[in-house]
Order: sequence, then C-alpha cells, then structure tokens
Amino acid sequence: MAKFKPDGAKALSRKVVGVKLPLELESKLRSAHGSELSNWIREAIAEKLEREQQSA
Repeated sequence: MAKFKPDGAKALSRKVVGVKLPLELESKLRSAHGSELSNWIREAIAEKLEREQQSA
C-alpha cells in the first residue's frame, strides 16, 4: 500500500483515528467521495470543530 502524502502544508499525525460507521452511512460516503474519502472526513471534522469553537 502506498503511503499517504498530504495535500498542502499541514503535516498529518502518525496516530490513526478509527471509527465504525453504520453500513448505510459508509456506503453513501464511499459512493459520494471515493478516493477522496479520507480528505473529506478530515475536512468535515475540522469544520465541525470550528463551528463548535465559534458557538462556545
């Protein structure tokens, strides 16, 4: 398996965060975002954290 090379200037942690998803949600995510799924999940988490910080 090829090692992931991040886009942009931000380095990635060596620690992996894993999450189990309901089958239907995983299927929709993979269908919608395919090979860009990891980047999409990173962006979604960053957006959620930003919204939480703004409302705090």
